[in-house]
Amino acid sequence: MAQLQRIILIHTHLPGVVELNIDGHANICGTNASGKTTLQRLIPVFYGEQPNRVVPRTRKKFDEFYLPYDNSYLVYEYTNGHDQMCQVVLTRKSDGGVEYRFVPAPYAPEQLLVESKKGAQGVSQADWLLRLQEANVKPSQKITATSEYRAIIQNDVSMMRGQNRDNLRMRQNAARFGLCKSPQNLRHIEKLVSAVHAKEGKMDTLRTMLATILEEEGNHRPTQPMKAAKIRHWLQQMRLYHGLETLEKQYTDVGHWVKETQQSLATLWQLKPLLEKDAMTLKQRLADTSEELAKLEDQRRAEKAQYDEQRDALRDRKISVEKSHAFTTQWLDRNQAQYDTYVDQDFARIARDYEALPILREQLLETSESYQVLLEAHSSQRQAIDQQKLKLRESLDRVLKRNQEKLRTVEAEQRRARETFEAEQDHRKQSFEAEQQALSERFQQELNALHEQYTRLKIAAEQQGFTADEQAQLSQVEHRIESAQSHLDSALDILETARVEVQKAMQTQTQADDSLTSVRKEFHRLEQQEQQLLKLLQPDERSLRFFLNSHVENWQETLGKVIAEPLLARTDLQPTLAEKSSSIFGVNLDTSALEVQSFAAAEAEIKAELERVMAERKSAAQEVKANEQILAKAHDTYKEKQTLQAQAQQQVRKLEQERGYAKEAKQRLMQNLEQGLRERSDQAKSEALKLEKKLAKVKVANAEELKIRKHEFESQLLELKADAQERFAEFDEKRSQLEQQVNEKRAQVEEQVQALEVEFDETLAAQGIDKAKLTHLKAEKERLEGSIRELELQQDALHQYRRFMSEEYSVQRPEMLEQERNEQQELRSVERELEALESHWRTVQTEIEGKSGKHRETQKQAQVALTSVSPFIDQLEQLPVAEYPAEATFAATDIDERIQRCSEALAHRKKAEGRLKTQLEQFESALRKDATPDFLETMEQQLGYRDGLTLPQDTYQTLGGLMTLLQDRQSQVVEQGLTIGNALLNFFSIFDDINKRVGHFSKRLSEVVSDDLSLDEIEKSEVRITSTIDELGFWEPLKKCAKHIVRWRESGESLPSSEYMESLGEVAEMLRADQDYALESLLRIELHLREAGADLVIRNDRQLMESSSHGMAYLILCKFLLAFTRLLRGDADTQIHWPIDEIGTLAYHNVEKLFLACDKNQIHIVGAFPNPESDVLLLFKHRYLIEVNAEKPSERKLKRIEPRVSELTKRLQAARAEVSA
Repeated sequence: MAQLQRIILIHTHLPGVVELNIDGHANICGTNASGKTTLQRLIPVFYGEQPNRVVPRTRKKFDEFYLPYDNSYLVYEYTNGHDQMCQVVLTRKSDGGVEYRFVPAPYAPEQLLVESKKGAQGVSQADWLLRLQEANVKPSQKITATSEYRAIIQNDVSMMRGQNRDNLRMRQNAARFGLCKSPQNLRHIEKLVSAVHAKEGKMDTLRTMLATILEEEGNHRPTQPMKAAKIRHWLQQMRLYHGLETLEKQYTDVGHWVKETQQSLATLWQLKPLLEKDAMTLKQRLADTSEELAKLEDQRRAEKAQYDEQRDALRDRKISVEKSHAFTTQWLDRNQAQYDTYVDQDFARIARDYEALPILREQLLETSESYQVLLEAHSSQRQAIDQQKLKLRESLDRVLKRNQEKLRTVEAEQRRARETFEAEQDHRKQSFEAEQQALSERFQQELNALHEQYTRLKIAAEQQGFTADEQAQLSQVEHRIESAQSHLDSALDILETARVEVQKAMQTQTQADDSLTSVRKEFHRLEQQEQQLLKLLQPDERSLRFFLNSHVENWQETLGKVIAEPLLARTDLQPTLAEKSSSIFGVNLDTSALEVQSFAAAEAEIKAELERVMAERKSAAQEVKANEQILAKAHDTYKEKQTLQAQAQQQVRKLEQERGYAKEAKQRLMQNLEQGLRERSDQAKSEALKLEKKLAKVKVANAEELKIRKHEFESQLLELKADAQERFAEFDEKRSQLEQQVNEKRAQVEEQVQALEVEFDETLAAQGIDKAKLTHLKAEKERLEGSIRELELQQDALHQYRRFMSEEYSVQRPEMLEQERNEQQELRSVERELEALESHWRTVQTEIEGKSGKHRETQKQAQVALTSVSPFIDQLEQLPVAEYPAEATFAATDIDERIQRCSEALAHRKKAEGRLKTQLEQFESALRKDATPDFLETMEQQLGYRDGLTLPQDTYQTLGGLMTLLQDRQSQVVEQGLTIGNALLNFFSIFDDINKRVGHFSKRLSEVVSDDLSLDEIEKSEVRITSTIDELGFWEPLKKCAKHIVRWRESGESLPSSEYMESLGEVAEMLRADQDYALESLLRIELHLREAGADLVIRNDRQLMESSSHGMAYLILCKFLLAFTRLLRGDADTQIHWPIDEIGTLAYHNVEKLFLACDKNQIHIVGAFPNPESDVLLLFKHRYLIEVNAEKPSERKLKRIEPRVSELTKRLQAARAEVSA
């Protein structure tokens, strides 16, 4: 039996030489990420899978991972279809990729390996080939394409059609190295093996295989019948013929336009002198308005220049003020920040302490002297104490005198500061009140002026109405309307009589058309019968009819009498010749008693029937031509009657036009009067509304300005008060400090005097010195010395503080605050001036634009009228003399009506010529499409002189010839439509055939599903394959269109129905030129199960996993994979390998069932799971373990193992032994 025996890996991702026997069930154990799945991926590669498809995208390519070195080999040893041992060796290309070589001999280590100090090493490829030659083993040529290798190993002759050298070589290799004998093949078995091993996407892979099977059984892949653009092009042509009656009516109207053109000539000749006079008037009006517009433009430029000059000056002023204001603001911010810094550092206290520095120095001197006195213990102690007491009192007097002088100075400064503050506060209040008063008066004056102007406009807007002259003009247009209506009533009676005659001619034409339809119906029936006979003579090469014609003689007299007609066209029956027998499925029939069926007649009879049908078709074609001539004659009569009706309609239209002119004159007059009234009223209302908005805006702006000024004043006043209060607080603190210094000095002197007395008494008493007192005086002395040093160190900073407070904060800051206020007011003033300037400019601009607009409107109307009149006058100079006399006079009309009449007359004549030209272009464009050279030459002869035509009658005659040519072209377009319909019918038939055969294949596949893998929980299992054709967007429109095609062919109508064209257009819109109708996209595979009494339907992998547990879901899939394996393998005697990952996670009894089913179906399982102690290992013939190499922990090695028996299993076995005993 053909099968894969083992895999040998030499210097691959595993170091050294690794052999993996898989001539039976094999399993690989190892921890996670140890390389179990990596070895399993080699199985699909053997069966022809693309190597890089088995490697995850996140890893290296196949050749880089499995064949990293030049002497890396991947050897598959297998038994071919002739039970001969072969091998296929995979090596790495020099430029990347995989190469294959077949070797007609079993694997021999000496051919690929050489012994060295490091152990067995792989030889180079050149040495390997040389060793094969020495062993008289002839390998195949190097195979670089995986598709070629796949065709050979699967014996897939469908890939080797043709007689070229490469295909012959492939067929020879397939016969030598294929896994099965011809005619069997294992086509697409690699997809099944990949689906078995794949963790995801199994259902999609199976659907792809099913599509391939269907294609091999004769279900062709649907292809686009034709481009949608071609269908749309034909539909556009056919719509033209659907509207042919309308075109003929329009053609008849063109003939009447010729007469109307002549009548228009008389009107134009009468209007010519009046129009020339009107042209002079309009030119003068244009000149006047141009002059006025130029003056207004000069005024606008002057105003604009003045506006730009003033605006630029104000903007420059604003920029200057903004810069100054920014500098002032920055200075104030820096000044305030410096002041805050001094406050935080308490420089006011430091300054006060510094002023008391002389006192501290005196205290230090006194303390030092007291300390010295205490140290002296001699007889002059009393005198020293008296002297010390005198010094202390003198020191107190000096401090008292000095501080009193300072107090007077502080009080004087405080008084002056208060007076200065109050004067500044009063001055600012007075200035603010004066400014506010002046500003309020100016604002009120502006408001009064605006309000007065608004009142005048309001009154003017409410007093508008028609004048007496305007009322008189309205009564002059009524008489003209009444006269036109009387003539129109008479013309309508004549028109009704002509309509009755046209109706009778139309009925005659309809009868002729119905007769022609009947004859055409018979003609199409014979044509369809002829096509069916031709199909019988030329059957499909894959059909049963073709096989019978080629291999069975006189089959019409035997099988042809009992076979059904649809079976002869089937391409999926795969007929073969058997031993000759007169029975049919074991039943003998006397076929001589049966008549030969028409569809199974002999070729000669079919040809004779074909000749008869062709003769009848020719006769029917002649009848069609005769009926077409009758219809043409009836059509000509109908056109004559239509011409008379058109003349009557032309007279009615003319009179309706005259009535319309009269009504339009009245309407135009009313529009002018009402427009003038509305303009006067709207202008006054608009100006009043603008002024009202401006008034409200000015009120808000004035109030806002006063509010801002008040807020700024209050802020400045508040800041002034805050500064004054800080100054007053400083004066208070200075006064308090001076008084405190005097009090402290007095208390200190008293204390020192008292202490001296006490010390003197104690000294006299004890004749010794008080050490505690001495220590106290020493500490006091050191404290005073430290304070004095600290104040002396702050002398420079204190000097800067005093300079800052005396100059910047006290003098410059108030000036800068005042400057900031003035700059803010100046900015607002500039902005108000800019806004006022902008408002004034907009008002001036609006006024100028209003005047210019009126002049431009007048100029536009005059220019439009002149533009209309001037070409008319030029055209009137070239027109021929009118053949019809003038019937109307235009002396009483105004210039607008004369222009309108002339314009409409010329437009009317131009419309007739334009319609004629448009139809000529349309007919020429339609006729040139797909036209023959002879037809194009004839058309050029008829149309070549069009540029020289001057008379409408000539154009009309040319149109008649073109209409005839268009009718001759109709049959060709109809034939093209029939071709499109036949192509779409064929396209529909392919889809319909697939739709029907999918059910048959589903039943066939369900029959293959056997019970060799029975699952306890699964009561019933079935595979259903359904078609997704019904879900295609174009399918329903295509079905509808196919029905309409058949109806059109059977109806005998010359043109298709509008419903058919709509459905065909819908199909064309839905068919895309780049759309791919792969068979797999048209299939849906469903697994129908009954588990625990519940019916389940599985359509994809997610539903498969959700339907049951992971293990059961996989077993369910395996049940159907067995059926697919039988289908793909067919009758080939080949053992297939299934790489199943994580098989150890399944229950043991389910795995055992799976193994039994695989053995029954000639399938070896190559499993992988991590647990080496699992009982499942007992089911495998070969057991391997991937573990870490003890010598090189960074590497892994593969070794054979025996299943380990767990303690629980040992106990169970012992218990069973005891029970058996």
